[in-house]
Amino acid sequence: MAGFHLFSDPSKWRNCVATRVPVRYNPAPMNPENLRILVVDPDQESGDSVSRSLGRAGYQVTAVLTLKRALALVSRQDFDMIIAALGVAGLGARSIVSRIRSASPSSAVLVLAPLSQVEIAVQTLKEGAEDYLTKPLDPYELRSRVGRILERREMSDRLAHLQKTLAQKYTLQSFVQNSLPMKAVVQKIGQVAPASSTVLILGESGVGKELVAKAIHYNSPRRLRPFLAINCAAIPETLIESELFGHERGAFTGAVGRAKGKFEMADGGTILLDEIGEMNLQTQVKLLRILEEREFMRVGGNRNIRVDVRVLAATNSDLRQRIEEGKFREDLYFRLKVITISVPPLRDRGEDIPELAGIFLESLCRANDIPPKELSPESLFMLLNYHWPGNVRELKNLLESLVVTVPGHRIEADDLPPPIRGEEPIEDILPRVEAGMTLRQVEKDLIRKTLARTRGNRTRAAKILQIGVRTLQRKIKEYDLP
Repeated sequence: MAGFHLFSDPSKWRNCVATRVPVRYNPAPMNPENLRILVVDPDQESGDSVSRSLGRAGYQVTAVLTLKRALALVSRQDFDMIIAALGVAGLGARSIVSRIRSASPSSAVLVLAPLSQVEIAVQTLKEGAEDYLTKPLDPYELRSRVGRILERREMSDRLAHLQKTLAQKYTLQSFVQNSLPMKAVVQKIGQVAPASSTVLILGESGVGKELVAKAIHYNSPRRLRPFLAINCAAIPETLIESELFGHERGAFTGAVGRAKGKFEMADGGTILLDEIGEMNLQTQVKLLRILEEREFMRVGGNRNIRVDVRVLAATNSDLRQRIEEGKFREDLYFRLKVITISVPPLRDRGEDIPELAGIFLESLCRANDIPPKELSPESLFMLLNYHWPGNVRELKNLLESLVVTVPGHRIEADDLPPPIRGEEPIEDILPRVEAGMTLRQVEKDLIRKTLARTRGNRTRAAKILQIGVRTLQRKIKEYDLP
């Protein structure tokens, strides 16, 4: 049982998708006092004026007269913004900006230029400058422009951080794939992700079909564009067309304005149509047109809208059966299943259960601010032998319940619910009593069924029957039970 001690070391699962708790990125609201600005202006009076104006707003400002001095400073410390005046050391405008960007690529650049050199200032935008201002400067406009540039830069940094976090979370290496079926799924994700082909993801409820869809998106060239997931079963039939394709003002009661649909919002990215088997036939026709023509029309609209969206579909239904029942279009079915990925149920990937359980325990304890918990070898054995009709979702929900309710650091077999222990409540295993049966026959049958439910574990059987273990052993011998 020494192998089960891995539950005491959650670090072993940090590369698995279920452990991937995104790093929280909650920067404080932009505070000028935390921001450094470097002013490069050969006109000392002008440079001092800029410094005083921004200093009053709370920024940390350093002013220098030459580009050489500025480059020396940025080599030793970071600046959030560099404000450069044209005419520095006789260099051309483009050269100034280019050298600043090379020396300090993370700094925003604002160019100052006399009115006579506006055209030159405009050209600096092509070299990487964020904006320009003309002299003489208006102090209010200066502070306003600096604030807007730095706010945009902060939002850009947040977006970049989010994109990096998502890319890390959904790498192919982040999947728990100790079992051969999951290895095959991950391999196929790697093959299809770079393409733009439509993918049909099949699997029982709770196996992680949306996780597979996200992995396809975030490992594709579309990773920086939107990923939108739509549950087709959760949207009323009367609203699903508007939800997917948008609507024009007055298209129906309550349509007080134009609204974009999910396909427009996902332009350039990926859309997941979950529970595709529940989509009504009318909407299926429109979806087929999008897949074939890459265009659609808003509800109440009169013009076609072209989009570039990769479509992923997921279902736990038997679409062939839905076709036979007249509830799903066969032509749409074949258009969706260009590539098919079947996600295995948890009962077919038992080798993944120990790692998944450890991952969930770690993340759930952290999320609930609870000291780390571990599974006993016996409780893990029972998890491995359970059939998991709710798949990975059921496993996670079970462990969340245990994390919250079990007081100690160790989850024992007795802490698990009866179905997972292989037991049923006493009322579910009571023998059928018929006329003429003796009390002895009823008791013998009850003990036999209870032992069968506990797989011969006499301690648990005695607990269910609410008798002592010695009493149970005596009755087993009395009734000659195995």
